[in-house]
Amino acid sequence: MVATRDYVAMHRDSKSIPELDGLRAIAILLVLARHASRPFWDQPGPLLPIGGWDAGTPLINGWIGVDLFFVLSGFLIARYFIKRWDADRQRIDLGTYVAKRALRIVPAYYAVLAMALAGWFPLHRITTEFVWFSASYHILFLQDYFPANIVVTFWSLGVEEKFYLLAPLLLLTVLRLKYRGLQYAAVILLVISVPAARYLTHVGHPDIETYDEFFYVFRSPFHLCLDALLLGTLCALIYRDRALYRWTQRPRSIHGLFWLGFACVAWLIAATPMLDNIDLFDKTVQQTLLAGGMAAMLLALALGGGPRKLFRGQVLFFLARISYSWYLVHFPLFPGTAALLNTLPGFADLATTTQFALFLPVYLTVTVLAALLLHYVVEKPFLLLKDRIGARGRSLTSSEAQPAV
Repeated sequence: MVATRDYVAMHRDSKSIPELDGLRAIAILLVLARHASRPFWDQPGPLLPIGGWDAGTPLINGWIGVDLFFVLSGFLIARYFIKRWDADRQRIDLGTYVAKRALRIVPAYYAVLAMALAGWFPLHRITTEFVWFSASYHILFLQDYFPANIVVTFWSLGVEEKFYLLAPLLLLTVLRLKYRGLQYAAVILLVISVPAARYLTHVGHPDIETYDEFFYVFRSPFHLCLDALLLGTLCALIYRDRALYRWTQRPRSIHGLFWLGFACVAWLIAATPMLDNIDLFDKTVQQTLLAGGMAAMLLALALGGGPRKLFRGQVLFFLARISYSWYLVHFPLFPGTAALLNTLPGFADLATTTQFALFLPVYLTVTVLAALLLHYVVEKPFLLLKDRIGARGRSLTSSEAQPAV
């Protein structure tokens, strides 16, 4: 009984920044909001009318949750390397790093990939005739450059996995720079290079106006998503040097940083559906501005600013713990859940707003239960193994481990 209770329990890591769990939970809720509302948004009329404003606008703009995941990943991976950086011998145990990343990402992803290929998600369609070719490049995490046509949301995992592989080279190169100012400059230049690359892509593809074309050319390729990950990396450098800057010690400054970032993000997602009419702004700087606002919120929370109590709440912590499994299963479960609701007498005749209000709690319930099942059956055993490898790696580092880099 005790062992079972320990297994199902969700504990905070004592060395983590608990407010970041709140950000992770908000990221997955934004993504869920986007995919839950999209079919209803496409119906005539407003989704959630409030006066002259459609309150469904922030929901349909929930795709920004992926960018928030990227900012978090950039911060956490950079912080991992920074904490383990030995300035005298310049060593990091890359074997432990790779093993931990693989155990964190691969098992649950492969499990859901296999379930989708086997047709275990009711009414979910794989949109390709070349299934095994598609499966092969999904196994290699190349679905950000090839079509993500098994489960479309898997594109972001291709981006994340490439960053995990690039991070040792990128971060160790940056950390080897003698002066910290040069470290900041290097990362900032890389951030600026991403919207520049998107502009050059626009020059080569000036006629792209539809969302589907935009997604495959501007949104999903790894090299065009790197600014959010790099802004998270920049936050990690500032967090490392927080004792050197007076403004990081002033509550008013860090509270202001949070609310400035929040205002930037809130204005962008609440004003209008961002990708309904795609223009040069959407193609080039929009993602960078969003990621910049998110990075400001993240850094402020890490420094002790913003509404910390809200972000440390237990509900958000729970959602953060299952967020990866939830992300994996939520999209392929949509068609079956929608079909279930459509079998209810009179459901098809209801107003769009009423349909959405009935559908959303059912969809959330179904996907949370599926995420819990995946988390405890597949994800958590490998997370426990990851923690054991991490503990062993720390023990070796403190004794006679040979430098890996």
